Amino acid sequence: MKCSLIINADYVKVTIINNSDLVNVVSTKFADANSTVAIPLTFLDGADDTCIAASSGSVSGNMLLLPVQTSNVTVTLTSAKIRISTDNHVPYHITSITPQVQYVTPGQSAQFTLSYADGYDPSDLHASVGTISNGILTVTTHLDDSNITTKLFRGTEENIELGTTSSTTNAALPTNCYYRYGLTQQLYLSDEMGATGTIRSISFKFASSSNDTRNLDIYMDNVDDTNTTTYKSVSNATKVYSGNVAFAANNWTTITLSNPFNYDGSKNMLLTVHDNTGTYTQSKNFVVYQRSGNANNEAISACTDSSAYNLNNISSYASSASKWLTKNSIKMYKFNEIEDEPDPGPEPTIIEIGVSTGSAAIYKINMPLHSGYNCSLTEQIYLPNEIGHSGTITEIGYNYYENTTMDRLCDIYLLYTDKNKFNPEVPGLDKTDEYICPSADNIVFSGTIHFTRGWTMIPLDTPFTYDGLHNLCVIVHDKTLSTTSSSRQFIVNETSADSRKLLAKSSVTAFDPTNAVSLTTGANYTTPYRNVIRFGMI
Repeated sequence: MKCSLIINADYVKVTIINNSDLVNVVSTKFADANSTVAIPLTFLDGADDTCIAASSGSVSGNMLLLPVQTSNVTVTLTSAKIRISTDNHVPYHITSITPQVQYVTPGQSAQFTLSYADGYDPSDLHASVGTISNGILTVTTHLDDSNITTKLFRGTEENIELGTTSSTTNAALPTNCYYRYGLTQQLYLSDEMGATGTIRSISFKFASSSNDTRNLDIYMDNVDDTNTTTYKSVSNATKVYSGNVAFAANNWTTITLSNPFNYDGSKNMLLTVHDNTGTYTQSKNFVVYQRSGNANNEAISACTDSSAYNLNNISSYASSASKWLTKNSIKMYKFNEIEDEPDPGPEPTIIEIGVSTGSAAIYKINMPLHSGYNCSLTEQIYLPNEIGHSGTITEIGYNYYENTTMDRLCDIYLLYTDKNKFNPEVPGLDKTDEYICPSADNIVFSGTIHFTRGWTMIPLDTPFTYDGLHNLCVIVHDKTLSTTSSSRQFIVNETSADSRKLLAKSSVTAFDPTNAVSLTTGANYTTPYRNVIRFGMI
């Protein structure tokens, strides 16, 4: 028996070439001949059907609608809009950006609304692409732009101007308009460049009576070289600009760098200009200058009508190049980015309870800690009328009397108490009820305290909100588990007949401040003395 295979040819192959990064789509689809095939599209990053163009058919909703007949079809997808996104590097100062992403037709502008944190002065705010004015970021696109991400950051500005008062001219630097192609390198020394920073634009002074436009690739590099006797490779340089530059007659022409350059603040800066124009006009001058006392070549130039210079073989052109003691007068816009940090807020008001001088100032070894023991714990009570304020306590200070510094590992607790004093020392008295037991939630500081003579202020890990009405208990648990010297003293005052300080100390192990029984196992006693203390409060 003979069998035959019948193939139905009533379908066509659709090939999709996706040249857009705003959509995902299958690369191949088979469809019935003489039909309209619907090919699903998955848009990215908030794009929609207005952002995509198809070489045939139409984009509607999330579908590519393509009429087919009997022949295979190829359709190409391209981006019809430019995606502009924001990259916020100042989250502590810009609280929101609305919207965060926009899609615009090439040549049009997009605007973003910036919301600032209270009290922030945006005078130091910049955008890597676009301008900021009155809380609005405006980004203008060009016909040949691809997708744009603009970085928002804080920084200080600096304008570098070198040789701007010179009247000397040169037709070869930074390029020679009388030739189709050119290649120049110029060296700007570290003492001219100043501190580290990012260069966003450069300007040349054109000294011709007529305009001219050149197509340039511009590179910048941090180098150790001190002269330009030969061409230096640009393999490690940053390509900062590529495109046409329209030089205005008898004026400064500013080139905004599409890729800003990070100058390191210590090396010299090598500026390379590669002219690929392919046409020429006539010899036209630019303003140049020579550094005072300079005897080194600080510029090198070559020009030709044959073909563009090959940067991969750049050193081979040095033998026929001209070397110059002069170089272009130049302006550079440089900024230093500021690391964004939270606003430190207002300075705390220092409230000092007690006196640190005169006969009332006494020196004691056992408060707020006893460094002659492996471990100690003190509890001290301060009354509302002594504190005299409500607010947030952000730091605590003790007046250390010794010249020798001391490091102790401590936990500090703050909590309210109904007690206004401790019972006086009575032999055999069970002090279990005397201790004020905190919880772990009452810890406001945990770490090593470095005491130096005078006031040692301790920033709290967790600021404490004080209501101005309750008695405040300050507990210092020294858990260093080693001794320094029993003679390490702090300044204290006597509290008349009332004892507002309780002490426990141990030569063995750390206490459990939450357990009163733990505290009574060590030697302990009350005293009518208490630390002179400072509270930093906002």
